[in-house]
Amino acid sequence: MWVLFLVALCVLSASVAATNNNECVATSGSGQFILLAGSHNFISSDFGKTFVQIPDFYPVTEYWHGCAIDETGQHMALGSSTSGLWISKNFGQSWASSAADNHDAWLSIATSSVGDRMVATNCFDSPSGHGQMVFSSDFGSTWAVKTAPQYLMYNKVVSDSTGKYLAAIAQSSKTGMTTGMLLLSDDFGGSWLSVPVPYDTFLSIATDATGKLLTITGSKANYVSKDRGAFWETVAKIYPDLWNVNFFRVSASATGQNVLALTNTREIFVSSDFGQTWGVSYNRNESWRYGANSADFKVLVAVTSGDVAVSRDAGETWDFVPLKV
Repeated sequence: MWVLFLVALCVLSASVAATNNNECVATSGSGQFILLAGSHNFISSDFGKTFVQIPDFYPVTEYWHGCAIDETGQHMALGSSTSGLWISKNFGQSWASSAADNHDAWLSIATSSVGDRMVATNCFDSPSGHGQMVFSSDFGSTWAVKTAPQYLMYNKVVSDSTGKYLAAIAQSSKTGMTTGMLLLSDDFGGSWLSVPVPYDTFLSIATDATGKLLTITGSKANYVSKDRGAFWETVAKIYPDLWNVNFFRVSASATGQNVLALTNTREIFVSSDFGQTWGVSYNRNESWRYGANSADFKVLVAVTSGDVAVSRDAGETWDFVPLKV
């Protein structure tokens, strides 16, 4: 799980031999469609029972970091470290390179529920020396760079169902500080406001369908806001006595009440009370990297470097699905 920490700090993980080096997983609203990004990309259209590899776009090796799916699964997006952003408008049947510039690594992509509005962030853009955000309002056909705070490295961006309310966690690329920052936009990314947050190194962020409920994981604790960052509640680490154990990746249901979390203890946790209390949903000797869930929290997905675990009953039981690369 230490790879997760490095990725969160804008250090791209290296390829792992004999695995897919999974870097992102996303689900449609029902969980029927699952998109997986890594050294190769995979799609499931049967709630994670089987995964089919998407044909590589180029003969050379690429590493994929960002991915997103809209509510129905029709519109999908992938972010590469070399060839930019790719878009599918037909449930992953075909893909086209978008008009976005091919910058270093599109680490995070968020989409509205219908897929018309998308935002993508990269961690470090070589020409400018800091991260960049690009926005689309036409299902990923065209992209525009809007004004965003400079000298920041953007680790993760999330969106409400409309694409109007956005939130991003970042760190300074100018000072080299790893202290987390939270940026909010209430106008589709047109302007951004840095919000006071607890002093910590942020690892992941999740939001509900309204964009009001925000859950952030840090190296010291977890933080929950029910009023879009105006007030923060600090939630103790799951194992307070162990200084190096905490959540690395979180995702939330449409209501925000149910939360899926991956830790560096090889366990998968779920919460049904907005992250106040947690229970172990799955315990397997694997290093879990990324997770996602359906809007109703029935379908849960967690990935290791090379494999996938899927639950179709809100975490009661899990199927371990090896990927064939």
